[in-house]
Amino acid sequence: MKTLASERRHRLRRQAELGVHLLTSMALLDVGVVENGESRGLSFLGTTRDISVEGLCLVLPSVRVDERYFADEIRQFDVVLNLPTASVRVQASPVYCRRLAEREPEEGYLIGMRFLEMSEHERAHLVTYLCKL
Repeated sequence: MKTLASERRHRLRRQAELGVHLLTSMALLDVGVVENGESRGLSFLGTTRDISVEGLCLVLPSVRVDERYFADEIRQFDVVLNLPTASVRVQASPVYCRRLAEREPEEGYLIGMRFLEMSEHERAHLVTYLCKL
């Protein structure tokens, strides 16, 4: 993961608590879950801590998280943001993964993600939401 000062975010993030659903094609132990004859990847549910048009920071419960899933910037996730007026789907990659409290890992993890792809329609919903914060 890059942590250089040059990698600092360019957009102001706004505090927001939204439901987030992360989907990945990677399966537990690299073996897909089979449902109705189709393999499914892992799914994570969390809550945003802050968000901008370029990325977000979210909290995931540790029960559902293994740092290895978020240790590779090349890995991509489908992210569904549950905005008050619509659900927005974007492609994102992890920038960092940290425990919320080193002494109490059961508290969960803080995951920083950079948005990679988003349709203009999805972006318009997100920008409208951010302008109201």
